[in-house]
Amino acid sequence: MVGLIKGWLEEVNRKQAVRLLLKGVVFSFVVKTEKDIIYVKVENGVIFLDDEMQDPSVLKRIELQADVLQSILSGERKLREAVKHKAAAATFSFRELLLLESLFFLAKPDINYSQSLPETR
Repeated sequence: MVGLIKGWLEEVNRKQAVRLLLKGVVFSFVVKTEKDIIYVKVENGVIFLDDEMQDPSVLKRIELQADVLQSILSGERKLREAVKHKAAAATFSFRELLLLESLFFLAKPDINYSQSLPETR
């Protein structure tokens, strides 16, 4: 699951138009699945893994099953829809939830870009 989140972060940071949504935004959050706890930080127009953050009590969080996270990152499901149907729990303000949902939707892998990358094994 960490690899999936890293891919999403790379896609957000690669797309200049998406990064504009992050301008002036500073917050941290944790994505918690049944197997992983992943700390993420948004700062200075960039989103990245925050390995230094160890206190989840001060963070916003999303708690969900890995398959639900995968469906959100792939664009099959919206974050707000998952929260509404109790497939995910989130401690974000409505505005933060909309921002994250926008990032999930706009940073879906670009098929043309993905196909031009060399395969790594």
